[in-house]
Amino acid sequence: MTDTCSREPILTPWPSLNEALGGGLYPGFYALVGKTGAGRTQFAMQAALAAAKAGTPVWFVSWQSGPFELGSRLLGLTTDIRWPDLVQGRVSMDDLRQIGEVSVPLSGIPLLCDLVPRQDPITADDIIGGIRHVRVTEGTPDDRNVLVVLDSPTLRDSAALKQMALDALVAAGAANAAVLLIPETDSIDAVADPARYVLSLVNEHRTSHEVHLDVLVSPDDRPHRIDLLFDGTTFREKTPA
Repeated sequence: MTDTCSREPILTPWPSLNEALGGGLYPGFYALVGKTGAGRTQFAMQAALAAAKAGTPVWFVSWQSGPFELGSRLLGLTTDIRWPDLVQGRVSMDDLRQIGEVSVPLSGIPLLCDLVPRQDPITADDIIGGIRHVRVTEGTPDDRNVLVVLDSPTLRDSAALKQMALDALVAAGAANAAVLLIPETDSIDAVADPARYVLSLVNEHRTSHEVHLDVLVSPDDRPHRIDLLFDGTTFREKTPA
């Protein structure tokens, strides 16, 4: 496991999550689980965007979302436009103005997105090589923490998921990076042992915007629960009444 004292953590947009993680995303392997529709990809994209805006290089690898969808998700986080409306072409002249205003600043942040064919696996060496490429591209020293998001890889079964979790763990340690894996399944069994933390995103009432995030150090520990509000585009911490 990487020495957490050797690196500054990557801050997420949610202070309560940073506190639960001991300061933020230190180098290591993390897993984000949740049912389909809970908002896992958007949660990870929001964390990635915040990190990149703060100057931290980010490598976002997707097996599910195409380039237009990823771009729409980013624009939804930086404008008043819901990203599904962008995907479906429901935009006004004011929306186009907003897009023009944010496009140039977005193009300058250190956020690199790669799309992987659905059936292609990714190994520890692939992840390490990708991290090195990001560091070289952004002129980032090897001893600086970077964020990697592995979004919804297509895997045959739980054994393949566990192997990928182990590969992500190896890569995080070898490359000194924070690696966040989003499995397609909401089961934590295959990722709980390798992961430094498991983040479980739960929307108990699909019609409600209220969700919560359980932060688990291990499956046997009592989770640290963070209450969130999700409007379909952005996650915010729920302030106490």
